[in-house]
Amino acid sequence: MLNPADDAPLGTTVAIIDLGSTSFHALVCEVDADGFVLPLARDRDTLHLGGAVGRTGGIDPDHLAQAVQSIGRLHHLASQLPTTHLRVVATSAIRDASNSAEVLDALEQRISHPIQVLSGADEARYAFFGQLGAVTGGRGPRLAMDIGGGSLELAVGTPQLGPSHVLSLPLGASRMASRFVAHDPGTPAEFDALRAEVARICETIPEAFRSSDHIVCSGGTTRAIARYYAADRWGDVPASVNQTVISRKSLAKLDARWQGTTRKQRLRLPGVEERRVDVLAVGVAVLNELCASLDIKTLIVSDHGMREGLALEAAGLISADGAPSPALADPRATGVEHLHRQFPTDRAHGDHVARLAMEIFSGVAKPLGIKRSWRHVLWAGAQLHDIGTALHLSGHHRHGAYLVENALLPGFSPSDIAAIASIVRFHKGSGPKTSFPAWTRVEQQRIVEQLIGIVRVADALDRNRTQKVELSRVTVSHARITLHVHPGELDTEVLADLDLKTDVLARACDREVVVKILEPGALH
Repeated sequence: MLNPADDAPLGTTVAIIDLGSTSFHALVCEVDADGFVLPLARDRDTLHLGGAVGRTGGIDPDHLAQAVQSIGRLHHLASQLPTTHLRVVATSAIRDASNSAEVLDALEQRISHPIQVLSGADEARYAFFGQLGAVTGGRGPRLAMDIGGGSLELAVGTPQLGPSHVLSLPLGASRMASRFVAHDPGTPAEFDALRAEVARICETIPEAFRSSDHIVCSGGTTRAIARYYAADRWGDVPASVNQTVISRKSLAKLDARWQGTTRKQRLRLPGVEERRVDVLAVGVAVLNELCASLDIKTLIVSDHGMREGLALEAAGLISADGAPSPALADPRATGVEHLHRQFPTDRAHGDHVARLAMEIFSGVAKPLGIKRSWRHVLWAGAQLHDIGTALHLSGHHRHGAYLVENALLPGFSPSDIAAIASIVRFHKGSGPKTSFPAWTRVEQQRIVEQLIGIVRVADALDRNRTQKVELSRVTVSHARITLHVHPGELDTEVLADLDLKTDVLARACDREVVVKILEPGALH
């Protein structure tokens, strides 16, 4: 059973100290009523307790001394900010250690605060909830995976009802590294034995965990893989790798490539952090074997996991019977709304531009072959196109692009965020330029240039910010896109004289763009 937090109010500040098997983490965050988790402070110490437990069964005096020092430091950090709830939890390594009682007693004495030892089932549930607030997906069943240092958690369920089945497996990266890999680099025989053990354990996974097409994975190993792919592809790592999609084919190639690498060689890999190099090759091997065993074709990376799930529960967004709040249903809308709250602008104008943009999109998407999945990127770009005016009107398109690139926008992939930032950056001025770094991370640049063109036109139609101009219909031929516009209270001659910024849309669509002003009272 989950252990519900005390009655912490919505919109509260929560501190979570997670005594994990690879690292001890502190997260202080503000949780809004809509489920947005805003980190205020975070820190970690890498201890590899899972490796110690894997080797000897217990936590030796040296590792215990490090753990006591770490929890004291992290508790001090958490106490520096006013919080309404502090929760300290321990996971696989401390749970499984032969001297668990002794370790818990020493840690609790250091901070004078009780520590809850989570079961593997609880870890899986909290990871499921945490991922809900970060990764978008369908309404059907999803499989949540979280690979830590001591164990690997699985939970399957729906966003509406929460997890229905949970499972914890002793397949953590630190645990498996200490059990099977004694050399640097690991030998083929060591990795063969490791994979055989993973395959053996995976054979026991029930059928309930094998039927979901929507697979989400959190944990340091998964994020490290996504960071590597981003750095290898783009030359740098974006602010977030959330919603990155990793294929099993890519994972298998990475597994084969990293198996024979030394620690020094892994340190030189782009995007790889030093604290991950000792167990990274093992973590990739475990994840690859798991995906093969469960026939997983692709998985989606989540920046949020168990700690964020704990925070959501503390804020009252998980009911006593384990059902997630409906507020967690759409993390994309939640992230855009939060950015609006942080940087207030003319919201009525933004809403109207977004509505006009979506109406234009509905008219041109099918003739131009643009998939409906791009609607979310267009909507976010239109909503946020003027966000930079909260900083300064002059150059607001550049300020806004910076805010979008560095904001927390859950539910959007790094390439999605680059596309949204590009819409904001080029909704005024000239069209897309390769000198804008985010543009190089945009997938399907031609489509995104079309989206930029749509927002430019929608913005121009509400240039006087009255929200009176309405779009009647859109017609598309091989040579022309025609926007049939009701002028509202505007004089039709004034509207016709406006620079409607159709140039980018026309160029991106290889069509002339015509704005046809309808007479007042006209239906078409």
